[in-house]
Amino acid sequence: MLMMYIYLKREVIEESSFPSLYILKLRNLFTYRKRLLKMKTAQQQYIKLLLQTTELIDSSSLIDLCKEQIEIIKAQIRTIEKQVDEVIMAKESLQKNNDLILSIPGVGPVLAVNLLITTRNFTCFDSGRKYAAFCGVAPFAHSSGTSIKGRTRTSPICNRYIKALLTSCVTSLISHDAGIKLYYERKTEEGKKHFVIINNIRAKLINRIFAVIKRGQPYVQLNFN
Repeated sequence: MLMMYIYLKREVIEESSFPSLYILKLRNLFTYRKRLLKMKTAQQQYIKLLLQTTELIDSSSLIDLCKEQIEIIKAQIRTIEKQVDEVIMAKESLQKNNDLILSIPGVGPVLAVNLLITTRNFTCFDSGRKYAAFCGVAPFAHSSGTSIKGRTRTSPICNRYIKALLTSCVTSLISHDAGIKLYYERKTEEGKKHFVIINNIRAKLINRIFAVIKRGQPYVQLNFN
C-alpha cells in the first residue's frame, strides 16, 4: 500500500533532508518543555480536587507538596527556555530568522521556536501555502490518483500543536490589533462563520511570516486586509 501511494504521488513528493543538530536539540528541548507543562497542569488540577474535600479531610500537607512541585517544574521550564535561547544564539541563521519572526506583532517566542523546528529553519517548506497545509490551515483537494473528488478540506493528520499556537496568536490579535479586529468585524458582517475567519487570519499570518523570512527584513506594520 505504501509503495503504491509513493508511485501515485511520485511527481509531487519532494526529497526531504535530515534536520540539523541544532533543530534536533531545539525539538528535544521543546518536547520536554511540553511534558513539564503537562505535569504542572496535572498538579494544579489535583490541588483543585483536594480543595473540594477540605471540609471533610485536611489536605493542606498534600496541597503544600503540590505547590512545591509546581515551583520546581516552573524552575525547570525556565532552565529549558534558557537552553533554547542558547541554541538559537549559537547559530546565526536561527537567530536571524527567530528575530524576523518575532518582529511580527502577536507572534511570541513559543510560536517562533516551533516554527523554526517544524520548518527546519525554513528549509523544508518553500511557501506559506505548503506550511499552512501542514498545519491544517490551508484546505487541499480530496483526490485519488489523477481524479479530484469532493470539496477541499484540511488535513486530518496536520500538526495540531502548531495550529493551536496559531489560533491562540490570532485570538489575541483580534483583541489587541486594530487592523485585525477591523478585518474580523467586516468578515463577520459579511456573514462569514467564526471558524472560517479565524482560519483565514491564520493563513494570512503564516504567509506574512514566510514573506518576512524570504525578504530577510523585519516586518513593517500594514493594514490586515
